[in-house]
Amino acid sequence: MKRFLISLFAVAAVFESFAVDFRNGKYYFEYREDNRNEAQIVSADSGYKGDLVIPSTATDNSGKKLPVTGIGTWAFWGSTITTLTLPAGINYIGEEPFSSCPTLKEFIVDAGNATFKAVDGVLMTFDGTTLVAFPAAKADNYVIPEQVDSIGDNAFNDCGNLKQITIPASVRKIGNYAFAACTSLSEIRIAVAEPIAVPDNAFNGVDKPNCRLIVPKGSAEAYSTDIVWSAFKIEEEE
Repeated sequence: MKRFLISLFAVAAVFESFAVDFRNGKYYFEYREDNRNEAQIVSADSGYKGDLVIPSTATDNSGKKLPVTGIGTWAFWGSTITTLTLPAGINYIGEEPFSSCPTLKEFIVDAGNATFKAVDGVLMTFDGTTLVAFPAAKADNYVIPEQVDSIGDNAFNDCGNLKQITIPASVRKIGNYAFAACTSLSEIRIAVAEPIAVPDNAFNGVDKPNCRLIVPKGSAEAYSTDIVWSAFKIEEEE
């Protein structure tokens, strides 16, 4: 409860810090840092809803048309979007823009985007090596593709419906708050023989003592001595 309240204060502080530079219809934008030649989408006062397509350009208050190249921090927090389409120009994503989006089922990325792509509705870097964000309403069981070697910060954050996750042997990094607030997570199947060093916040909010951690044969001892992984219910695969 304490962390929840702190998070709410943090969200409020972030929202207060947003300096929306201009608005195009239902979309709110700010300039990319000190670059007044590019725009990024930011949080809307009433939140975004339904199937949302981020526009590829935005017009500022002077009438200048700018390419939309970023998604701001907390941009869609608390929104009721169901699908989110990224245009070709998006090359930057801020912190936790998709947290608390319980109805989000799918990411769609324009085929011309050279930075990100969607794989079965999941947002990845273009080379497929980093899992950027998992849509909270997509599924309760997910197998991470073999090509992935990094699970990004907040990638599964607030995916309260997720019950089972399979992590392939290719994964070498799990980011901050990667699985935080995955309150229904009951099974992690990991193919990595040696425990991955993970931040102690990676599984905040997970019921670790009752969450099965299924590891490769001969790896239980190594996981049981790790400061983070030892909190789980460790079992070796059959």
